[in-house]
Amino acid sequence: METQDFRSDDRLLISLLMNYDEAAWNYIITDVVKPVSLSERLPIRRMFQRYGIPIDSIGGEVFDILQKNEFAVLRSFRYDCKFTSFLFWHIRDAANRILRKYCKKNEDMLSDTQVENTLKMSKDSSSDLTLQDEVAMRNQMLAKLWQKNPAQAFVLLLRQDLELSSKTVGILLDKTPGNIDKMNQRAKEQMYEYLKENEE
Repeated sequence: METQDFRSDDRLLISLLMNYDEAAWNYIITDVVKPVSLSERLPIRRMFQRYGIPIDSIGGEVFDILQKNEFAVLRSFRYDCKFTSFLFWHIRDAANRILRKYCKKNEDMLSDTQVENTLKMSKDSSSDLTLQDEVAMRNQMLAKLWQKNPAQAFVLLLRQDLELSSKTVGILLDKTPGNIDKMNQRAKEQMYEYLKENEE
């Protein structure tokens, strides 16, 4: 099977992943997860380096998330955006889970409760179709923001989803709290623009 076949066909890609196809999994880990993790425009690599966490651990965590409970995450994908964009949400979750393990003793970092609440937003939505639709729409808008400005998308997640202070996010990203507030505001404004586009 040619690599290009499943790169352009999300249904085929997901089918191959659920059958543990080696080429498909290698594509996800090396061509999708790793570039996101190493992106110079995002703080993930810097955050992991600060705590001596291997960046490659994100790939393993993403694998665990996607194959858990008989591929529940893959089965939930609705094909309303590109699967690689959908994966951004779960790469974020993988990074949060790993950071939680390494930063438990640092109360100024990600607390267990904060991270669990973020992960719970995706898990619990499966029992409520209305909430599930809202989460799916937000994920789609976040994927658009991610493609346009990944740094703003990451700040939005840290400030809104994890409820970290501007000071804490500024320490993590080597920016002033004022800069973080501006990035967060611009991200929210862009998300609002995407919402208006969806409603039209």
